[in-house]
Amino acid sequence: MDQNQYRYSYLILALGFLGIWLLLYAWRRDTRRRMRILSAFMAILGPIADTIYVQDWWCPLTFTNTRIGVEPALAGFAIGGISSALYRGVCGRSAVRFVRDARTHLRAGLELVCLISSMIVLLFGSFYLLDINSLASTLIAAVVPLGVMYMKRPDLVPMSLISGGLLVIVAAIVYAFVEVMTPGWVQALWSFQNVPAIIIVSLPLDDIVFYFLTGAVIGPLYEYGKGIAFMSGAKATYFLSGSIPGPSGSSRIESALPPGAN
Repeated sequence: MDQNQYRYSYLILALGFLGIWLLLYAWRRDTRRRMRILSAFMAILGPIADTIYVQDWWCPLTFTNTRIGVEPALAGFAIGGISSALYRGVCGRSAVRFVRDARTHLRAGLELVCLISSMIVLLFGSFYLLDINSLASTLIAAVVPLGVMYMKRPDLVPMSLISGGLLVIVAAIVYAFVEVMTPGWVQALWSFQNVPAIIIVSLPLDDIVFYFLTGAVIGPLYEYGKGIAFMSGAKATYFLSGSIPGPSGSSRIESALPPGAN
């Protein structure tokens, strides 16, 4: 099989995600700031993580003919922003922000840095030090921080799970589009001797796991760091008249976020 016909498959994949990013960015003004922040973060992390994934997960071709091209940065940029906006865009929950004093705000920022750092350390540590495959390393790198997030902010669990599921649906649409443009790209580029050779609705099984975990982690990350909670309009109105325990030691709700606020 001539794999040169799949030279642009990865680029088409990245552009497919980028197209959905642009639609969400144009549609939801209230998610634009978080989309920019999470997109920038994932644009950096994407190429770094790809240095692991190309070793035993898949063997993508790049249009620059380099082992790591611009595609993972583009795809990471788009996936990060999409993950951060899907829940609010689809579910339309009201948002409230918890009051934080300067000390609590600093502690929350440090917690977020530690959470992100732990994901990177666990991914590379599991792969290189424990000598386990990239799929298992991804599971460890995601599940441990998710456990911390769920314990400290149980209110974000529904947002996390729904974001993961929605990102899988988005990925299935993009993969189907790439399959139409470059038929057989999954069978040609995936290392099925190392990962399960199971494809469900255009998505390999390992990619379903990857996108679910990515959405579950990235989806609520901005809210976790900023002390933002989502709830129905009725609950938001009720809680704004009183107080509830807030994240990272805060104990009051400041106000409902106005349209366009992040």
